[in-house]
Amino acid sequence: TGIADMTTALARLLKSVSKGTSSMVTLREELDLVKDYFLIQQYRYGGSITMDYHIESEELYGCEIHRFTLQPIIEKGTAGAITVSAESGTVNGKKVLKISVTDNGIGMTRETIDSVLHEEDNPGKNKTDFFRHVGISNVNRRIQYDFGPEYGITIVSEPGVYTTMTIVRPYINQSERKKDEDLL
Repeated sequence: TGIADMTTALARLLKSVSKGTSSMVTLREELDLVKDYFLIQQYRYGGSITMDYHIESEELYGCEIHRFTLQPIIEKGTAGAITVSAESGTVNGKKVLKISVTDNGIGMTRETIDSVLHEEDNPGKNKTDFFRHVGISNVNRRIQYDFGPEYGITIVSEPGVYTTMTIVRPYINQSERKKDEDLL
């Protein structure tokens, strides 16, 4: 059953990559992609990693997010636990969507955090870390390019204990947007 599950998950991921040109999906669609990606990771690591979800309210599932935002963030090189949470909030008086991904992995130093967010080349990095860091940096850049420098990814970490990456972006709910468009 493991091979069938992984093949199905991979097929859904590939279908998502190839379908449509929209760069935005709902949080529900993105989390479905994450679940498929994570299923493959679980088999890769022998089931020694877990993921929990804490979504503040049902309406958040309709919020827009860039497609493939969470995959580079949940990439985990070791066994352990990952928690994905989403909530609404405000930043500078504007409603925002905050998505946090916390893992109990190896953590990051301040230098590594700066390198990840700014994609600085670090010759000491192994290839897996390099590509993961480039992916996170690219997600951060996409968010800032589309919405401004006050949005993007922040990272808080304690080496050897945990890492939390938080994405902050404007709160845009597809169902609310459609209602507004229908009124026009």
